[in-house]
Amino acid sequence: MKKVTLSMKQIDTAQRILDTAERLFAQRGFHSTSTRALAHEARVNQAAINYHFGSKENLLEAVIERRLVPLIKLQINKLQTIRETALKERRRPKTKDVLLAIVEPTFTSIRSLLKNRSFFTLAGRLFSEPEGAARAIFQQKFEPLFSLLLNTMKDALPELPEELLVWRLFFSIGALVQAMRMFAGDVPVPDKITLVDDAAVVAGLLLTFVTCGMKAPLSIYEDS
Repeated sequence: MKKVTLSMKQIDTAQRILDTAERLFAQRGFHSTSTRALAHEARVNQAAINYHFGSKENLLEAVIERRLVPLIKLQINKLQTIRETALKERRRPKTKDVLLAIVEPTFTSIRSLLKNRSFFTLAGRLFSEPEGAARAIFQQKFEPLFSLLLNTMKDALPELPEELLVWRLFFSIGALVQAMRMFAGDVPVPDKITLVDDAAVVAGLLLTFVTCGMKAPLSIYEDS
């Protein structure tokens, strides 16, 4: 395949389309945003959108990918290192280390993510919209990470049934997403309650919480 080299002007146009799409998809929803409106807001013609992205669905994937993929790659690298180290030392991975590989990069990058608040809103809208194209994109991007996370957690907690591990991981990921939204100020809290405004502190609180949840005794499950 012949390599295509984009000019600085073309790169600027593509970036402007991405920024505009992220904002409009967040404000109006993916299905309610027409390519005509998008082109108008981005100060380009519709042909430019087709040239750079091919379709509105591909544009949505590019919007999601540019925010999530760097973070997911970092988390995967950390998990792989944990597994390799545990194997070399002939021991189980530590549950807290496995969860830290997910939590720490998220909160390390949260300041830069917060500069693009539209993405937080967009993610919430996409999961609430009835059609599943966006969910499929999210699932595709997260699947390699979740698969590695589950397998590493199996190594860390081999005494737990896989079904229970999956549920506990979903609970942990849900807590992480909610913590990010609260840190971003997207979740209302009662008056007179002041939340900690330190990403490292919030990450530590969350890590303690989800580690205890993942390592909770099996007895409650057995008694049911």
